[in-house]
Amino acid sequence: MDPRMGRIQTIPHMASWCQRLGHQPPTLLGNWVISRQRYWGTPLPVWTCRDCGEHTVVGSRAELEKIAVGHPRKFELHRNGVDQIETRCKCGGKARREPDVLDGWLDSGVASWAGLDYPPNLKNLRAWWPADAIVEAHDQTRGWFYNQLVSSILVFNKTPYNAVLMHGHTLDQDGEKMSKSKGNFVSPEDVIGKHGRDALRFYTLQATVWDDFRFSWNAVETAARDLQIVWNVFSFATLYMNLDKFNPTKWARGKLVKSFHPEDKWLLSRTETLVNDVSVHMERLEIHLAVRALREFVIEDLSRWYIRLVRRRFWLEKTSRDKLAAYTVLHHALRSWLGLAAPAMPFLTETIYRGAFRSTEHLGPDSIHMTNWPSMDEKWTNKRLEEDMRIVQHIADATASARQSKKIKLRQPVSTILIVANKPIVKRAVKTLRELLLLQANAKEVRLVSLTEEERLKKLIVEPNFKALGPAFRGEANKIAERLRSLDGRQLMRAFEEEGHFIIKLDEKDYKITSEMVSLKEETPENHALGNFDEGRVYVDLTIPTELVREGFVREVIRRLQEMRKRLDLPVDAFVDAYVSASNPEKLGWLEDERNYMMEEVRAKTFLLLRTDQPRPLAGLEEDWKIERENFHMGISHQ
Repeated sequence: MDPRMGRIQTIPHMASWCQRLGHQPPTLLGNWVISRQRYWGTPLPVWTCRDCGEHTVVGSRAELEKIAVGHPRKFELHRNGVDQIETRCKCGGKARREPDVLDGWLDSGVASWAGLDYPPNLKNLRAWWPADAIVEAHDQTRGWFYNQLVSSILVFNKTPYNAVLMHGHTLDQDGEKMSKSKGNFVSPEDVIGKHGRDALRFYTLQATVWDDFRFSWNAVETAARDLQIVWNVFSFATLYMNLDKFNPTKWARGKLVKSFHPEDKWLLSRTETLVNDVSVHMERLEIHLAVRALREFVIEDLSRWYIRLVRRRFWLEKTSRDKLAAYTVLHHALRSWLGLAAPAMPFLTETIYRGAFRSTEHLGPDSIHMTNWPSMDEKWTNKRLEEDMRIVQHIADATASARQSKKIKLRQPVSTILIVANKPIVKRAVKTLRELLLLQANAKEVRLVSLTEEERLKKLIVEPNFKALGPAFRGEANKIAERLRSLDGRQLMRAFEEEGHFIIKLDEKDYKITSEMVSLKEETPENHALGNFDEGRVYVDLTIPTELVREGFVREVIRRLQEMRKRLDLPVDAFVDAYVSASNPEKLGWLEDERNYMMEEVRAKTFLLLRTDQPRPLAGLEEDWKIERENFHMGISHQ
């Protein structure tokens, strides 16, 4: 391969093009017809003598003026300016310009240095050429990419760009080319008007750069919802940090190391990994991978994981080092993400930076787009912890899926989850992050079980096969089938393995059952729910004792009261007066036992528990709620 081609950084989709082009000798690349019969364009700078036929190529205005036989004082280097100018030939005759113009692609081919005013300006060429990267669609491999390359090799013996990035075409959701006549054309202004510039940008940048892009309104709406989650994450963090007047310059990470929880150390490591990954993807022009990593971090790692884990720590006393540790870690993660995301979401990141971060940074620039690109600090990375947390996240997701399959709410605690996995990493993760897993799974106990224990847990159902039973037993087939359904499938399985058949006794008569006469189907017992994750399986024990039913009920009531706080649009630190009225004395007793906990959760100064026949105080907001098919009346007022 031509070594000059080998120096070009190519994204995977372009590598084959460069290799094909680099392996071909110039004689096989074909001739380039550089002239066109048109009026407008760069005039072909070739003058032909009418006497001897000699061709003269003129290289500049000064050279033309020097050999011209009279010329206007001012003239343009277009056909209207040069077509009437004649030049002297060596033979003494006069030459006229060939009437053709140059192919527009030749203009494109020299654009990289002509745009820098070269040849007159060598300084600009040395400062800015060759280009870092060149971008165009896949139909330009023989156009924009190729013509610049050939022109540059001919003039400088050097490639005009260091990297090549090809993008696809924009199509409609069915893969058809957009056209106003077809009625499938979508204007960017229409998308911006409905969802904003950042949503459009965030959506398109996640699409694989070199593939054709199928536009979808639903996908834009998803991107807009994701940006709302981003806003909510920053709003949540800054709300509590502002209430406590948290100053990140006073609380460096190094000061709080001893107060870090496992989730804090994990987020610090994930943040540094994100900085590295996004930087590498951007350097490789894998923009879509960089933006996808940014989305996963803020949506999955922050919104759906870390913030859920530390929310209660934000309610601690202002001076608690436990709280300050969470603040410091989250602030660092958010600020790092903001700097990385700025090119993809310029307006949202700018608004957040100016509103929440600029004032806290020493000599902070006026714009996020003027700040330095984040750099990775390897001392905070912990790949093992990241791997363990990833496993725990998978288990928590599988647990939630299992609960959902049996319609068990996440707020309802369960007694035990059983995890089946052979991989050592799963056992290590469960042991290392046990308490965190129990919190996220809302379970009281977690156990790792073997495959043998799992087999005992499952139920093996016997399904009769009438295609085999009918011919063998004729009129007795239905009776035999009914008896088979009542048996434990494991009995049959052991008999098939040891004897090759199983004997059924009916009316003092033996019937030989073979494996072809039945099918065995595994079924999870009714008191368990199954969830799968990449590294194994999880079983949720659905046997919920009274104390856990009670705990789940209290959480349901708290959720309703917190929803009423939101409807009143109360400040997060505001106190309220609240009451609950119910007809069930047992449920009122449960709430009475958890009164202090409930008052803390809803920030209540007074909390009344009333029977339905007792008078209710006036409240700023009253609501009727149904919890587990029972009616409850609740009221709440801002103090």
